[in-house]
Amino acid sequence: MRKKAVIVATVVVVLVVLSRPELTNVLIMFLLTGAIPGTPFSVPFWLMMAVYCSVIALTLTWYLEPFISAANQSRVTHARKSRMPRRRYSHS
Repeated sequence: MRKKAVIVATVVVVLVVLSRPELTNVLIMFLLTGAIPGTPFSVPFWLMMAVYCSVIALTLTWYLEPFISAANQSRVTHARKSRMPRRRYSHS
């Protein structure tokens, strides 16, 4: 249910931004140059690069986490099942 709400909200925001050309231009100008609309300030390039890399890394981690944990779980159970039990012999 929560995923559906997030998806619907994202679609609505994307449609609103795409339906108004002035919002699209402002958003693209901010993402490419870092110029904050309506002010003489701009975001430094190193901060924008750090934010972009962090967002990409967090998104990939969020999407790939279930696959990685499932692979690790199956590998651990497979390794346990295929191993023969250890036998201890007394040597005289």
